[in-house]
Amino acid sequence: MATTLLLLICGPGYQAPPRSSAFVGGGSSFSYSQLRRQRQGVRSGARMQLGASGFGGHWLPVTADMEKVNASSNSTVLPLFPQRTIRWPGDDVELKVSDLSQQKLYQDLLLNGGREVVAPVMLPANNDGDPDRLRVMATVLYLEELKDVSEESGGQVKYIAKHTAAGRVRLKKILNPAALLNSDPQSQEYLLAEVEHLTDDELANPTSPKEEDVLETAKELAETWEELRLLSERIEEPRLQSERLIRDRAEKATTWQLADLWQQLQLSVITHRERVRVVGQVREWIEAAQREGVLPQQLPQKLDVAKIGMPGALVEEFMRTQNPQGGIQLGAEFWEPYLEILDAPDPDVRAKLLVKMAQDEVKTTRARVTLREIIG
Repeated sequence: MATTLLLLICGPGYQAPPRSSAFVGGGSSFSYSQLRRQRQGVRSGARMQLGASGFGGHWLPVTADMEKVNASSNSTVLPLFPQRTIRWPGDDVELKVSDLSQQKLYQDLLLNGGREVVAPVMLPANNDGDPDRLRVMATVLYLEELKDVSEESGGQVKYIAKHTAAGRVRLKKILNPAALLNSDPQSQEYLLAEVEHLTDDELANPTSPKEEDVLETAKELAETWEELRLLSERIEEPRLQSERLIRDRAEKATTWQLADLWQQLQLSVITHRERVRVVGQVREWIEAAQREGVLPQQLPQKLDVAKIGMPGALVEEFMRTQNPQGGIQLGAEFWEPYLEILDAPDPDVRAKLLVKMAQDEVKTTRARVTLREIIG
């Protein structure tokens, strides 16, 4: 009875909000005001521990004691719009512009005849002593359209900015780091950085035939993805739709597109697994409460978990995992392999990194299949 009940209170099967419809199965723009709220939960006086964090030149730390610096002569300076996800080269990227600093960024961009905005991945300061930091390798966005949506959004959002992710840049130095740490919501200062543009032959010629080594690696990737798809199907986890789709994508898509597809799939898998875990805990609590007579054996079809005496922490977890827009916080350990792909110098290296990630996931999923078969 309790099992049937849980199916009712959990609602329909999980539907992830991916950009791609390439898989089946069970947010990401960033504002300075969000960072300010996050930072309130970080202990004060945290020490910078670059060595322990292993930044290794891949991240630019941003701390309160850093001063403004001037750009080098004849250098390229672009505005930054930090992100909590990777914007893959070749993607269409839509950003909501809310903060005054963000509004000023786009107003200045149009006023000066510019179109490029850099979207580096940002990790906020944490309780381990790591400071705010920006990934050195970043995606550059080319502004295609800026629409004022103040009236439609009730003033919550000023602009919708549509871009094409046009390539990559390397951040050389942040010119005004205090702009990231400014706690004044009325501030109109936005981040600026000196950058170096990188060439990308794959992005410039996405329909060109792939080189032989890339084709071989892509074939290995397709075989690994298909093995994973079959395993995931056995335990009803999110998966790519079909072998035909997998082989078509592996053969025709750029490595940037493959990385994007894999990231979307893994986000859905992680969300699905977390939801299954929490639902299991809710089921166990309800069944225990029924055995102890705290809850009746016959429960209504619609049950508000917040009103049956369930521990607050479990209610919060349950509600978080029911959010289709995602409520699971992912740390550096999730993003680092993808950032290595973003850093990679050529398509073959990127494809090999994707194969390694897929092989690791096959091992994990095979173990989950075995466990499911043992416990039933």
